[in-house]
Amino acid sequence: MLRGHNLENAKTWLRLSDKRELNPPLALHKELIHVSEAAKGQLGTDIFLSYSRTDGDFARELNTTLQEAGKTTWFDQESISTGVDFEKEIFKGIDSADNFVFVISKDAVESEYCEREVNYAADNSKRFITVLHRAIDPTTMPDALRKINWIDFKDIAFDKSFPELVQAIELDREHAHQHTVLQQRASDWAENNRSADFFLNATACTKAENWLKEAVKNDKQPPPTPLQQAHISESRQAIVAADAVVTKRNKTIFMATLSGMFIAFLLAIFAFIQMDKASEHLQNAKTRLYHAKVQEFSETNPTVALRLAEEAKKLDPLDETLDKMLEDIYANGKFFYRPPLFHDGNVKSAAFSHDGSKIVTTSNNKATVWDMLGKEPTSLGHNEVTYATFSPKDNFIVTTSTDNTATVWNMLGEELATLSRSDDDKTKSAVFSPDEQFIVTTSTDKIVTVWKVSEKVLVKPVTTGPDDEVKSVPDGQSIVPPSTTKTAKVWKLSEEKEVPVEEVATLSGHEDEVKSVVFSPDGHFIVTTSMDKTAKVWKLSGEKEVRVEEVAALS
Repeated sequence: MLRGHNLENAKTWLRLSDKRELNPPLALHKELIHVSEAAKGQLGTDIFLSYSRTDGDFARELNTTLQEAGKTTWFDQESISTGVDFEKEIFKGIDSADNFVFVISKDAVESEYCEREVNYAADNSKRFITVLHRAIDPTTMPDALRKINWIDFKDIAFDKSFPELVQAIELDREHAHQHTVLQQRASDWAENNRSADFFLNATACTKAENWLKEAVKNDKQPPPTPLQQAHISESRQAIVAADAVVTKRNKTIFMATLSGMFIAFLLAIFAFIQMDKASEHLQNAKTRLYHAKVQEFSETNPTVALRLAEEAKKLDPLDETLDKMLEDIYANGKFFYRPPLFHDGNVKSAAFSHDGSKIVTTSNNKATVWDMLGKEPTSLGHNEVTYATFSPKDNFIVTTSTDNTATVWNMLGEELATLSRSDDDKTKSAVFSPDEQFIVTTSTDKIVTVWKVSEKVLVKPVTTGPDDEVKSVPDGQSIVPPSTTKTAKVWKLSEEKEVPVEEVATLSGHEDEVKSVVFSPDGHFIVTTSMDKTAKVWKLSGEKEVRVEEVAALS
């Protein structure tokens, strides 16, 4: 990059040439000048060239050759701009250079300016390299120069001596460069009253300490200066002190956090104990309440007392007081209500309501509803009754009769509707769909009849299907009756259609008559049994389109 007066000349040329139409500056020219301007004052150099004005031509040749060899140089003819403090710029140039190259001649040794340059470089422990240009009495040379072996450019051709100069510059180059950098950092620190703001950071300090240790151990040149050593030492002390503060602060924070956690732990234990006590008090209160209720109902309603006792047992399975109360209930023989289910003839069927509070029986051609709490039984006014059962939600009772009808009743024993076909075949059974939207009846003519329920009013049958005792899928959407053939058929129920029953699948695979059909509780599977000594499991899937596939055969 360009420096000093070369940079100033380039800037002037760019300013004058930028408006020319013929041979204007290239983009590369502009980039070089702009980058050089940005780096002004920030670039380190390999060599500071000190010489007498009498030796200017030789110095200029030496500077040019060094630059062509890839070395960065500080040369006053190039590096000092006009209008600046000359000596200050000279000293800045020495500070930034890794090597101090002195062109030896009688004029240079006697030059006051050169003497000041040599003394400043010596005070900053710069590495000296001397180049003999013209003969001189060595005894007249300053001590800093006299003890250095010079490179002879006087009696040896320039191109022969120059490689030796380059070799001297390259010798332990990293050490020399670190010496320059650390000396500059130390000088800045000293010039700013040794302010802590100019200390080395932890990484730079460790690197500097390693450099210092290596320099002292191997007696490297140039040697570390006292200022460098003081700067490195005090930087380390500041880092250790700062680390101690951080460590102390972290320890304080840790102890405070630990104390907080311990206190929180103690509070959590206390809260847990209090919650446990509160839970225990609540459980004791519930237990006492259950005891009182069990005692209250043990005489008037032993069934309710037993149900309450079951709930109390969940709270405390080892409740001895409750055990004694249960023994008393059982000893009295009143652990459930036994209504007098007396009939005038043979009992043909009996069924519990789904909540367990009622029983419906058929006997002597009539149906009777018995209340488990001891209320008077209710007779259903249907003649020649053969079968009776409750709807799934206990909203209705349906009875069948030898008069070829089925009758629907509410739970008060009031008749709601009669389901009657026009033929003379007897109605054998009736069953509600799980959602109570349909009633399916079977008759001796092997026809299944589906009746639709709307707003608790039963209307005429909507269609008929085949065969015997019918099974309804738990979702209330499908039915499957067994068959005297080797197959069973799946029929789909739907409220949305005008005729809401359609055959959707056939279960084929048995080698003899199908005797029974059972749905799984979730309605996803069907089990069929057959006279062929096998049972088969079928998977029912699909919503809009029902699909059935055999998934297992049990033989």
